[in-house]
Amino acid sequence: MAYSVPLILYVIIQFAAFLLVLAGTPSGMFRSGSPSFPGPFGCITLWGLKLTCASVDYNVTIHFFFRNCRNRLNLFRAAQGLAICHIFVYGAAFI
Repeated sequence: MAYSVPLILYVIIQFAAFLLVLAGTPSGMFRSGSPSFPGPFGCITLWGLKLTCASVDYNVTIHFFFRNCRNRLNLFRAAQGLAICHIFVYGAAFI
């Protein structure tokens, strides 16, 4: 069975997109150079706040940090759900 060039290119690009979405989802969305924003934290991600952007641990969760701001918390929850959906869609498209 001979594979066509467009099919091979599609698979390669789809796999690269899947890896980028998978790697980019837990990374920092907002980075601060100031030590006082937000508080002592350096990065805000979809899942929580980190002291250093390179760390794996979350020092404060998004649910705790935005507990008094329901609208912002709902936006972060929607973004979390859509990020997970994108991972599954890209994974399914690759298969």
